[in-house]
Amino acid sequence: MRLFQLKDLSVRRLVFNLLLTIATFVVWSACASAQVSPVQWAINLESSPKILLPGHRASALVIARMDSGWHIYSITQPKGGPIATQISLPAGQPFKRAGAVSGPKPATKFDSNFGINIQTHQGTVTFRVPVLVVAATAAGEHSLTINVRYQACNDSICLPARTVHLTAPVKVAEGASAPPQTLAETTEGPESVPADPVIKTSPQVKDSDIEKACSTASGCDHTGQ
Repeated sequence: MRLFQLKDLSVRRLVFNLLLTIATFVVWSACASAQVSPVQWAINLESSPKILLPGHRASALVIARMDSGWHIYSITQPKGGPIATQISLPAGQPFKRAGAVSGPKPATKFDSNFGINIQTHQGTVTFRVPVLVVAATAAGEHSLTINVRYQACNDSICLPARTVHLTAPVKVAEGASAPPQTLAETTEGPESVPADPVIKTSPQVKDSDIEKACSTASGCDHTGQ
């Protein structure tokens, strides 16, 4: 009889420990999800005039501002190490990417943990995304959506990679479409950013610029998954 009691007690302890582990994981996951990201993102449409025509191109400025001590990896970070920043336009919108994403030259150093050179950005960094308005786009208000997948690290830890979804309002006017583009339109998925896009130095955006972008409801997104 005592043997059965001991076995029953062991099962109860096992079940209790299992439930405690599950509860701890759930709480940890909730806290991690609620954690404020050390990287804030915003988007500005660089266009003159601000009203676009079907077939015309413009540049979208994707701006990242990192808390002190944190960094992200460049769009040209080689494989085999940390996760490179990837910027893409999802399908199903009247806009397509019209060329390679460009950004400032990253800081490069050898990382003994990965055994390769890593390319990082700190502070505030701006990426330029050439965007094409699809020729058949109807006149009116539209939303440009850009997805950014990135990984943020400091000297102690790396957070899991996450994706933010940035949107900006774009007004398309009625008018004749532009001539066919000399640069082929690019339709892409989340992982289709060119492996070796051309790097160009982009002007840094002041804090007032990112605050202006974030002042609109759709100007920035801090909550990617």
